[in-house]
This record gives sequence, structure tokens and C-alpha cells, in this order.
Amino acid sequence: MLVLWAAAQSNGYADARWATYCQWSAFGAQVRRGERGTPVLFFKDLTVDGTNTAAAADDALRFVARTSAVSNAAQVDGAPDLAAPPSLPLTEPLPVLTAFVAATGARISKGGTRACYVPVTDTIRLPPLAAFHSPEGYAGTLAHELVHWTGAPSRLHRDLAGRLGSHAYAAEELPSGLITSS
Repeated sequence: MLVLWAAAQSNGYADARWATYCQWSAFGAQVRRGERGTPVLFFKDLTVDGTNTAAAADDALRFVARTSAVSNAAQVDGAPDLAAPPSLPLTEPLPVLTAFVAATGARISKGGTRACYVPVTDTIRLPPLAAFHSPEGYAGTLAHELVHWTGAPSRLHRDLAGRLGSHAYAAEELPSGLITSS
């Protein structure tokens, strides 16, 4: 994934679809002459005659590394159109979370394109539900911003100013289960 993300960024590909020459051909598409594929590495189970030789030998998993070249949809003529993303229900995703957030008294301003907590106005800004890929993504973002909201002077009084790049800021951004003391 990282190799493909880096290749897409360095080549300016906006489409996230990648496939081998044969896979594009199966879709009725043709990789344009002169385009170069991006090499990828993947692992397969080591099997012989349909049985896993590793399981038969010593119950240890064994894999073989394979390489292949893949091309981005931007390098292909006749690539199938992207399917429209599924529409989301326009209801709050988790009634329990909605009730919890309402009980906190947090002021939430819906609209815009960025989610953030604004300490100066003590407000959480949140894009509308339709801007998210899933209701769960909306709920997770709301919960994340609510964590920042708890740091206000009238609540836990965490210093939220000028910490970008500091260890304290990193700890604020990480889920609590990932924070370790050092």
C-alpha cells in the first residue's frame, strides 16, 4: 500500500485503482504504450499440488515472495468508471453517542470541511454527516474532537496552545490505549 500511495503521489494519480496488465485486459481496458508499471511485492502460501507443504511438514507457515508490476487507472485507456459511493443515511449514527455528547453540554457547530476543537470559542466544529465515508467515521471524529474539548480550562485544564510537534500534543492525538510512559 505504501509503495502505491507514494507512486500515486509522485506521479499525480488521483485514482486509487491499481491492477496488473492482465487484470486491466480482463476489464476490457488497455495500458497505454510507453507507460511503466509500478513494482509491488506480495506473499503467497507455499503450496504443492493443492496442499500446504508447510502444514504437512511442521505446522509452520511458509510463504513465497512474488513481484508483479501494476498500473494505475490513470495509465489505462478504457478503465471502467468508478461506481458512485453509497449514500449514507442522514441520521445520527449512534444514538447512545449522540445522547452522551448532548449530556456533556459541548457546543457543536456543524458545517464546513474540517473537524476541529476551537479553544477560543470552546466550540467543536464538525462537517455534516454526509461529508464522511461512514456513520462510524462521523462518530469517531466527533468523539476525537470531544477529547480535545475536555482539555479546556473549565474542565481538565490541559495546555492546548502551541503544542504542535510536542510529545504532549502527540499524546493528545493518540488513542489512550497507545500512550505509554517513557
